[in-house]
Amino acid sequence: MGAGLDLLIASRKVGPSGQVIGVDMTEEMIERAKENIKAAGVTNVEVRKGLIEDLPVDSSSVDWVISNCVINLSPEKEKVFSEIARVLKPGGRMVISDIVAENIPEWMYENKKLYCSCVSGAISEKEYLSGLRRAGLEQVKVNERQVYKSEDIESFIQSPDDFSLLSGGDNIKGLNLEETVSPIVKELDGKVASVKISARKPVL
Repeated sequence: MGAGLDLLIASRKVGPSGQVIGVDMTEEMIERAKENIKAAGVTNVEVRKGLIEDLPVDSSSVDWVISNCVINLSPEKEKVFSEIARVLKPGGRMVISDIVAENIPEWMYENKKLYCSCVSGAISEKEYLSGLRRAGLEQVKVNERQVYKSEDIESFIQSPDDFSLLSGGDNIKGLNLEETVSPIVKELDGKVASVKISARKPVL
């Protein structure tokens, strides 16, 4: 959910007769979203505290599930996929934008900065689609795909404040950012992509 900007867009899509539910695990983001919703004068949006692995939403109660670059951060993606299938009404649909990655080296999975940059927590596109199908969803497909090259990846992770995270430890005096970032960028070139995935819950 974050600051609630997607909720405001969704509120216009569903109209005054529809309802939008936003879920976030942190009080800070919930408060920020509520402030933005109030400022926008929107009355058909409700914000709930919860986890995407255990959504505070009734089973078979929503027509759509949307998510924007969040699921890659979950260590229990199978649970997230199952929750999406659970809360959707029969015939309900989901559209998700997320990051997928292919053949990421093992040593990168422990890098905090790459995790926060939505890289080292990502799974492959094939795993993503298979996970949604195992959860019981159908018509699972990738509608859009943008593969990131080295210059795109560098923009994700390069910042003078990122020395400690990229090096995997405390800031090191004299650490050269170029020497720290370049091996990561080279290794990830063409292996990371942004995808938009859609699926549908079968009609009983």
